[in-house]
Amino acid sequence: MSLSDFQRDAIREVMSIGSGHASTALASKLKREIDIRIPEVDLCPLEEVPEKIDVLDEITIGVYTEIKGDLRGRLLTIFSQEDALRLEEMISGKPAQKQKGFSAATVTGVSDVLSANSLSAISDFFGMKIEKTPSETVRDILGALLQQVLLDISQHSEAVLFSKTEIFVSAEKFNCHQMLFLEAPSLDKLLKAMDVML
Repeated sequence: MSLSDFQRDAIREVMSIGSGHASTALASKLKREIDIRIPEVDLCPLEEVPEKIDVLDEITIGVYTEIKGDLRGRLLTIFSQEDALRLEEMISGKPAQKQKGFSAATVTGVSDVLSANSLSAISDFFGMKIEKTPSETVRDILGALLQQVLLDISQHSEAVLFSKTEIFVSAEKFNCHQMLFLEAPSLDKLLKAMDVML
């Protein structure tokens, strides 16, 4: 299963709208210049997800939420630990590696704003009602984290909408990946909605 060029452009445009709203919300909250870009979006089989991120043996911060309503599934946002530390340091103004009991609160907050606005854009564009549950944040080796997520979702889904996301905070770049794991009926519904809109 793959996206047509038109579908890929459509979902990238929708997610770019969401990232634009997220940029505005984060800029207001953090009092900094924020620019969020979505350079890549694709639909790929679950087994190809690890190939999309080539640092499976590195510690990552994953923010995981369940979505319900007209679309059902899971949304996972991943930051490398290095980017999480840099982001925490930039926002707090303190050396993150020296903070005792470092938490991923900043990354979780950024991820929540990003995911909420991405889902809101999909909801508005396609006329769907979508709700998200409170997020769970996990710190683990990326390979182990992905394995657990794939085990959790594989009974309900065979593909994932994968997007590479670039977050610029005061011109400093941070990378993350968003993965929308939709249950098979929900994915079919979204693809059909794209075709109708196109």
